[in-house]
Amino acid sequence: PRSTLFPYTTLFRSTGFFQPSGGIRFDRDLSGYFILNYAVTAQEFAAVSASQYSFQRLNFSFLHTIPLYKVEKSQPSAKGAPKTVTKNRDGSIELEARLVTSFTPTGNIVPFYLQPTLGGADINGEKYLPSYPDYRFRAPNLMLFRGSIEHSIWCPLGIMFQADTGRVAVSRGDLGFQHLSHSFAAGLTLRAGGFPMVQLLFAWGGHEGTHTITAINPSLIGGGSRPSLY
Repeated sequence: PRSTLFPYTTLFRSTGFFQPSGGIRFDRDLSGYFILNYAVTAQEFAAVSASQYSFQRLNFSFLHTIPLYKVEKSQPSAKGAPKTVTKNRDGSIELEARLVTSFTPTGNIVPFYLQPTLGGADINGEKYLPSYPDYRFRAPNLMLFRGSIEHSIWCPLGIMFQADTGRVAVSRGDLGFQHLSHSFAAGLTLRAGGFPMVQLLFAWGGHEGTHTITAINPSLIGGGSRPSLY
């Protein structure tokens, strides 16, 4: 659990938020053939000087990774010695589901700058529905599904394809499988240690233009992913 005091400014007045949060994470590697990364986080946003902006939020994240391996067998070096088998990771298939739900007391609202977004890159740098402009869809509640595959093709070079579908809603009851927005992306990756470290993708779909995406894994430049800003 953690608690943080964040200052924010609205268009007409300043306020602050006390944000205690906590959650549960489940990570499981099933013999290297199926990797589960589940997380549920509960957040409390308590407005310090404008109580009408106080609300609660639940974040659900479910990521399934299926590594793709190239298996190499070598002959025993001595008679009777067992054969050695090595696995080189050629790529992976990822299936992701994400759900964000907000709870507001009667008369309260979720400030626009604390609402999750879809389209392009969000405030945390995450790229969902990447063919759309940044922050294209914004609301207190969000639902997203993503499928992707990445595979090496030659030395450090790889290819990648991903498909996103999702929507946002003002109320939780409006979330559903109707009127979903869609986006697709494909391109090249640069790999190191069996993982894509640099991505160069072209995104399309959604009838609102296209985007070219460049992404670098923070670990490549000695950094790490920053905590979520909402």
